[in-house]
Amino acid sequence: MKNKNEGEEENIKIILLGDCGVGKTNIISRYLNDEFRDEELSTFASYYLKKELVVNGKKLIIDIWDTAGQERYLSITKILVQDANIIILVYSVVEPDSFQHLDIWLNNVIDINKNDFILGICGNKIDLIDEEKVSEKEAQKYANEHNATFKLVSAKEDKIGIDNLFETLLTKYINSDTWSSKKVQKIKVKKEKINKDIKKKKCC
Repeated sequence: MKNKNEGEEENIKIILLGDCGVGKTNIISRYLNDEFRDEELSTFASYYLKKELVVNGKKLIIDIWDTAGQERYLSITKILVQDANIIILVYSVVEPDSFQHLDIWLNNVIDINKNDFILGICGNKIDLIDEEKVSEKEAQKYANEHNATFKLVSAKEDKIGIDNLFETLLTKYINSDTWSSKKVQKIKVKKEKINKDIKKKKCC
């Protein structure tokens, strides 16, 4: 595969999948804006935000898609998954059903996305560790079985952990054959561009 030319722009599509209420929206909000909302929100269908990064002099345009966890929006989610470069499956460490449902989300991805994509498994809400019902060992084992990057995060309290989640997956993608044969060691944030046309409603 040919290397990317210096100065060339590259679009990278990231999509977050998971049950309603696991914190996908707040993970994205913490990463892009360093913001968190305590009230539970549910994404209406889907929306995306943009972020610009510079990697070794190359500009990357990152499209980060937030998706609805409700079954009635599954057809829209399937369309979005088709050409995703990085897919993050999110569960809540205090909601065991959301972890068990990762298989459903992953099987949908495998059925639809035939490209080489980078997979992340993200356990959110570790600020509620006293209420934890999904063990780190169990989740790490699941991630290992699927060759996925595993991270525990708190969208409420841990900006560094959220940043590390995205930077680890982006670096893994850039280092992959899908991107280029060159190895990139560091991701530097240049600037952020936020799409503010977000439709929300209270989670059911």
